[in-house]
Order: sequence, then structure tokens, then C-alpha cells
Amino acid sequence: MDAIYDGGSYNFYYAALCAGEPNVQPRRDSLNNHTVPTCYFDAGDTVLVGGYSNLTPYINFLDLAGSRQVPEIDLSVSLTYNAKGTITVDVSATLNTFINLAPDRPSVPAGVTQGNLMTEYTYTSSTTDPEEDQLWYRWSWGDGDTTLWLGPYESGAEASASHSWSEAGDYYIKVQAKDENDAESFWSGIKFTHFEGLPYICGDANSDETVNISDAVYIINYVFVGGTTPDPLEAGDANCDATVNVSDAVWIINYVFVGGNAPCDSNGDTDPDC
Repeated sequence: MDAIYDGGSYNFYYAALCAGEPNVQPRRDSLNNHTVPTCYFDAGDTVLVGGYSNLTPYINFLDLAGSRQVPEIDLSVSLTYNAKGTITVDVSATLNTFINLAPDRPSVPAGVTQGNLMTEYTYTSSTTDPEEDQLWYRWSWGDGDTTLWLGPYESGAEASASHSWSEAGDYYIKVQAKDENDAESFWSGIKFTHFEGLPYICGDANSDETVNISDAVYIINYVFVGGTTPDPLEAGDANCDATVNVSDAVWIINYVFVGGNAPCDSNGDTDPDC
């Protein structure tokens, strides 16, 4: 052990009964020498009985002790050599329990500050965990809707979630994080947003809350055979020309089948134009 300690590759403390000490030698002689020396590694978690001229067994046990995951502790050890070869060992340990720290407060959600109703918008945020635990996020959208915990994400990685609003007004978006031990962060700062417009999806002529070929058929029926009017009428104005006609049906067909611009996105910048 002394040779390993002198090598400087291992940072550890050890106590030994020294053969050269006259007060210690009688105590050594009284022991069963078959088991001397006996080494106790990592507070006795591992014991190596008997001595070896080869350093490998000791190094292996030191490596094993160093790889153990143990809670942080405040440890104090003192050794006092007394008369007649006795030693007093005083050990004090505190905080010998695992203390899990909550993630840091997430960043204020990033995303649009204003937009249209019935349009899904994506927001992002991130934070870190003191122990580098994986993280889950939940989002409060300001309209009474809060997501389930979404994840996991690596500590520091960007998290995202999407939402749409159905009523015009001001909304306050915030996000919270928790780690794999369920320690929750404080809520993030507030993202102020405002959404307005009619509660419909542009291009959703038949009001089934999605845009597909059936909406094009609905508009064709309305234009050519007197079918039911889109409700509201503006929902059928896919190309933003302020009227509903066959060109709106063609716009939807291009969007659905050939990847054309979305309904109401006349310039292709992903923001509705009408």
C-alpha cells in the first residue's frame, strides 16, 4: 500500500500498524499472522485478507472503491497514538444521504408573440440539472391547458412544444422542468402573447378541423352545384383573393398533393396572409 501511495496515481488515506514502532510490535505479535495484514477498502466495503507481494490485488480493489457511486459526505478522521501501542480513531460523517437538487429555472419560452387563432405555434426552452439528470418539461399555455410532462431531454438540450388557441386574447406562456428523481424547478418567466382572428382553420371548408381533399370537393360542390356554404365563408378562401371559387379548390389540391403553399399563405412564408 505504501508503494502504491508513493506512486502518486491514487489519492487515498490509509492507516497501518508500523512494524518499526516498539509499542506496536507486541500488538502485532499477538495477532494471528495468517490474516496479517488485512486491508479494508472503502470503509470496509471490500476486504483483502493477507498480504501480497504483487501490487495488482491492491490496485484492483482501489479501482473498485473509486468506481463506487456514493453520496457526498463531510468526513473527518483523526488517529491518535496512545501509550502501549494503542490507537484511537475518531470518525465523524455528516450529510451521508443523497441530496438531489432540482433543475435550474427554465429560460423564458421562445416563440411568436402574436398570431392567429386555430394555428399551431411552437415554443422552445431549456435548462440544466446540477447532477446532469435527464429532464422533462410541462408547458402552461395561459388558456387553462397545461401539458403532461414531455421528455426526456438531456440536461441543457432545447425542449419544444406546440399549441393553438381558439379564443382571441392575451396569453401568458410558461414552462417548468423536473428531473428523473421528480425534483421540480421553479416556473420560467412569462412569455406574453396575443392571438386574434376568427376561430377557423383556413382551407377547412367543411369544418372537420383539418385540410384535405374533402375540403376541395366541398368548395367545388358549393361553387358548381349549390352545395352548403363554408362556415364561415372565409374558411374556403384558400388563396386570399377575398372570394370563394374553384381557384380555392385548386389551391387546396396543390397543397395536399404536390406540397404547395398552405391555405392563406399566399407568399410561402408560413404566416397566414388573410
